[in-house]
Amino acid sequence: MPVETADRLLDLGRDAWLAAETAHLAASTGADTREAIEHTRRTIVTLVDAVLSTRMQPVARILGAFPRLVRDVARSQGKQIK
Repeated sequence: MPVETADRLLDLGRDAWLAAETAHLAASTGADTREAIEHTRRTIVTLVDAVLSTRMQPVARILGAFPRLVRDVARSQGKQIK
């Protein structure tokens, strides 16, 4: 994972924590919590999207090494492949 992605996830996690604390404080003081809760929801949705994007990788990145792997193994075993 690139350092920039890890930094972004850390920032979003921190933002989610701060938003949740703000909502909690608003609720405990009797203030209107609607905006604080909506901000928390948006922050968490952004965080989840960022985490999911780190998991989604192009299939070619995963499967792209197989032809070379098969070729190298076949060569090392003295086999021909088509």
